[in-house]
Amino acid sequence: MPKTGAVLPIPRSPVRRVPGGVPSAIRPGISQLALPSLTTLVADEPAFAHPFERHFARLLDGYGLRWSYEPTTFLLSRRPDGSREECFTPDFYLPDLRIYVELTAMRQPLVTRKHRKVRLFRMTFPAERVVVLYRRDYHRMLSAWSRLPAQIGQDEAPPDHDAQPRDARLLYSDRMVRDHLDLLAWQVGERFAASGEPPLLIGLGAGGRRMARDLADRLRRTHSSPTVESLVIADRNGSARVVRDGQTLLSGSAPILVSAMVSTGLTTEFAAGWLRRRGTSRIDVCALLDRASARVVPVPLGFGCLPAPVEHLVGYGLEHRWQYHQRPDVSILDVPYDGPLMAERL
Repeated sequence: MPKTGAVLPIPRSPVRRVPGGVPSAIRPGISQLALPSLTTLVADEPAFAHPFERHFARLLDGYGLRWSYEPTTFLLSRRPDGSREECFTPDFYLPDLRIYVELTAMRQPLVTRKHRKVRLFRMTFPAERVVVLYRRDYHRMLSAWSRLPAQIGQDEAPPDHDAQPRDARLLYSDRMVRDHLDLLAWQVGERFAASGEPPLLIGLGAGGRRMARDLADRLRRTHSSPTVESLVIADRNGSARVVRDGQTLLSGSAPILVSAMVSTGLTTEFAAGWLRRRGTSRIDVCALLDRASARVVPVPLGFGCLPAPVEHLVGYGLEHRWQYHQRPDVSILDVPYDGPLMAERL
């Protein structure tokens, strides 16, 4: 019998879904659902309470992440007579990451009660990790997935879509972006100076390719000879696949994975895992922007990043409907996320 708060072992299988089963006996503070047999894993899909959850599960499937739907109920408070007063059942558990994910499709003004419950959960169970994803996060993830290219180059925005967006607020000017790229190039150069090896920069997506080229230009000024390659995450029949542009031997190498922004970490970690399976000795992630508040997958960032707010950002590799991608600055664009939940291609 596992102790309170322990994670029951989940059998590995090519199928990613791990739906919940029959509740076990309630233990102090926690109720853990028994996991189903392997036959159930293959045959059944849980009855999701909201389409939001079903699409998120398919997104996890696409990235190859195992999940369990509502497997655990946490007891947060009791009434004076000892009966349960308030419980919290996170929507998903990701066993490979040991993290719970709570989804909310409510509009932002209506999430106060859920915030209170999540805060109480974190105070009562400090050893457990939970991430809350909101409607805006859902829209962004599905929008990004729907724009996954079939090959490198298909994610480039047209060159004439670089006008200043209306109703946008400047976050980082082009001067601030250039200055931070100078700092990142210096940090990258310092890392490789001791080893004597030329830097290998691998740009992830259109924004990462642009940033990798800009870093390489700065490194060449200091007599470094960086190699620049590209990766994109492509949608192949609902599954994420890596498409690479480059011939450098990866086994034993220590590349730097370059991304314009790290948000949930799903795409970045998928690419990093692909590189690790090819024998790289070390992988550092270099990003211009870090939206840490939306992180689902822990991604260690090896170099300093500019903080990114929760709002939608455009410029320097970040686009909205294929526009503003090539601007040299970064701006906040007011994008409504309170409309109907979209499914895109999931």
